[in-house]
Amino acid sequence: MTTISRGLTARRGVDAGLRLIAGVGLLVSAYIHLHLAPGYSLVGDQITEGALFRAQALAAGLAGLSLLVRRHRLAWAPAVLVAADSLVVLVGTVYVNVPAVGPFPPLYEPAWFGEKVVAVASAAAALTAAASGAALYRLTAGPPGPAASRL
Repeated sequence: MTTISRGLTARRGVDAGLRLIAGVGLLVSAYIHLHLAPGYSLVGDQITEGALFRAQALAAGLAGLSLLVRRHRLAWAPAVLVAADSLVVLVGTVYVNVPAVGPFPPLYEPAWFGEKVVAVASAAAALTAAASGAALYRLTAGPPGPAASRL
């Protein structure tokens, strides 16, 4: 096995591992948001927190599945954005009292509980893996394959 072949094999393994971590992290976040959404459906007038939870679940689910199903460079961007959004909002709503803005409900829940901790951990893992995958793709100028000769 040549040095280039070993490098490409290692790169494929790293790429697959990062996709798996980010994809599963996003799917866990999607499941938790979908599971908790009914309990938040009464908070808000025009747009409820439950609706926001469902929208987050849909975005995280699609981004996670996209990473797991397709090996395409464009799959990294939504994964990074959705994971970052989830992490910032989850942590931010514990420490910052965000008032209602337009049709959006106020967001403030100064408490940590099991599902929130798991959601934060899964979003952080997904963000770290997705950002690393995007950077790896950028550094090697393409997906793992014959054209990519750098690790």
